[in-house]
Amino acid sequence: MEKQPDKMQVMFEWFLGDAKELADQMQKISGDLAKTAAEIDGATKGISAAVEASKIETIAAQRELAASLKKAASDNAEFAKMLMKSQATFGNELKSRILIYTVGGSLIGGAVGALIVALFTH
Repeated sequence: MEKQPDKMQVMFEWFLGDAKELADQMQKISGDLAKTAAEIDGATKGISAAVEASKIETIAAQRELAASLKKAASDNAEFAKMLMKSQATFGNELKSRILIYTVGGSLIGGAVGALIVALFTH
């Protein structure tokens, strides 16, 4: 008959078995953590590149917008000058026409008045 192991030996083997299982699980978890860390590192680099690219695009868009606004302000100022010149020209033409019509009307009125006076005085 074989000798049965004593309690100390059974406990020691049980402890060793659990320790091996724990060590295997720790190695698996360590591998998973390393893989996850590498994925996070890759994602971080990708995000950093995307942020940098969007920053460059934003700066370019802001410069383009500033140039467009500057051109629009210049165009508006040019239009305002042209409008003021046009209004001044129109005003001068209107004054000239009014003067011509006034003088013409006065001459015609004076002539009609003189004709009436001449007809009734003879």
